Amino acid sequence: MSTDNGRTTSGVIPDWLRHFWESAGPTILKVLAIAAVIIPLYYGLIERPPSTSKVPLALRLSSFSSIIPTALGIWFLRRLPLELRILLLFICSAWLVEMLTVMYSAQFDPNYVILHIYTFIEFGLLMLVFTLWQTRDKFRRILAYTVPVIVVALIYLKFWRAQTQSQPMFDDIAMTIDSVVLIAAALLTLVELTSENITFVFSNPRFYVISAVLLYFAGNIVIFALSHRVLGDANSVRVIVWTVQSALNVIANLFYAYAFLCQLRLTGSSHSPETPRTRPT
Repeated sequence: MSTDNGRTTSGVIPDWLRHFWESAGPTILKVLAIAAVIIPLYYGLIERPPSTSKVPLALRLSSFSSIIPTALGIWFLRRLPLELRILLLFICSAWLVEMLTVMYSAQFDPNYVILHIYTFIEFGLLMLVFTLWQTRDKFRRILAYTVPVIVVALIYLKFWRAQTQSQPMFDDIAMTIDSVVLIAAALLTLVELTSENITFVFSNPRFYVISAVLLYFAGNIVIFALSHRVLGDANSVRVIVWTVQSALNVIANLFYAYAFLCQLRLTGSSHSPETPRTRPT
């Protein structure tokens, strides 16, 4: 079985899951996108929580920046290969979670449970994208086997932290591990990409997805690791941290959007650098 760009997905995505995604995937993506629009509109325009003004402007702009890649991905969904459809699912999920966390923050309600769940969604979907993009079977197997190991480790850490903490808190250890592994997977994919055909790197959607992941997670890894210290500092320090994190998220979303645009150009090209074959180990 092969992906839309010619690489086999055997051993990575089971046939039943691929068939389910091909039939139900577009509907799932559209429902997520609609939910990410309706929920903030309902709470922002109808409920109007009185503390919405307490949410930093940078955080709200960051949340709405996901509209750009989501709109492009949904609009041109039929022209996206499997990997970019999975990326779009990640972006829609991230947008929905960001909207929910902003709404919870506006009402001063804890949003840690949402973030704990989102850690697994983020890690699983991005690792699946990078695994499918590997052209060497050896590297593909390494990433595929890494996912369940890290997931089990994250589950253990989250249960351990839940037992040692009197109330839910931001899981700095899990987010740091998540970031380190995703950075390593992105670098491995970048090495693979540059070894294929250096001429087409800057017109390849994979390059901009890799850049977005490296920028966001490398830029935020210190924030994630020191989150408890940051959250305990003065409000001015938290605002600065939120601003930096929001700026990185906006730039990453712009990179994701440009990756979709690059893919659209490739679909109309007779010679596409996005059709490498699986290389032997």
